[in-house]
Amino acid sequence: MAAALALLSPGAGAAQVVEGYLLAGGTGAKVGDGTLRLHTPGGVTVAQGESDDEGYFRLDVPERGTYFLTASAEGFADLTHGHFEVRRGQTHTWDIYLRPQPISLDGIDVATRTPLATRVTDVRLDMFGYKERAASGLGWFISPATIERKKAANTSDLLRMVTRMDMGQGFGTRLRMDCGEYIGVVDNITLFTGQGWDIDFAVSPIDIAAIEVYTSLAELPVEFRRGGNCGAVVIWTKG
Repeated sequence: MAAALALLSPGAGAAQVVEGYLLAGGTGAKVGDGTLRLHTPGGVTVAQGESDDEGYFRLDVPERGTYFLTASAEGFADLTHGHFEVRRGQTHTWDIYLRPQPISLDGIDVATRTPLATRVTDVRLDMFGYKERAASGLGWFISPATIERKKAANTSDLLRMVTRMDMGQGFGTRLRMDCGEYIGVVDNITLFTGQGWDIDFAVSPIDIAAIEVYTSLAELPVEFRRGGNCGAVVIWTKG
């Protein structure tokens, strides 16, 4: 299964970073003790690290350039992703999905199992095109793993990392985009058009499976261009 790009943002400092979560494809279960390596197109390994118990990994990239990533873990098929460009001072945050393989214990194949609700959520996101759009590198993607880790009290707290978008305070948290009019979408239904969506009133973080944010017309997918809007906040619930 291909790696899904969860978040792409300019880093605050001069260093380049590739970070994210190693997850089981089809289930979203966290994969610890996985090995991740960053390579140049010529095959030279420039960074290596392991995922922790939460599936999180971080690789410091020595310099800007073109790279590809390999990931491996016991019980999963190896994955190679790339090539991709890393610019100076940039941070890539990804969800890397590995395809499970049976583990052999004394000649007995033991399959990896995860909760049904997690598998259903993963299938729904795939069906609605979330993973395909995430892999494009256009927009901001807040994945199920990130949402679970943050344990946000309000939906707006999940969006504070997004640039070119402000959160006005008053009666609720009102989202405004620099580009102008945007739409608010929940499960493919447009609930808001304009500026100042009270997103905390619209949906609770406990119900959210994943979020997509597009803050310019250049990155906005055609399926979310609905009447002249320049951006979109797209929420997928757990169903």
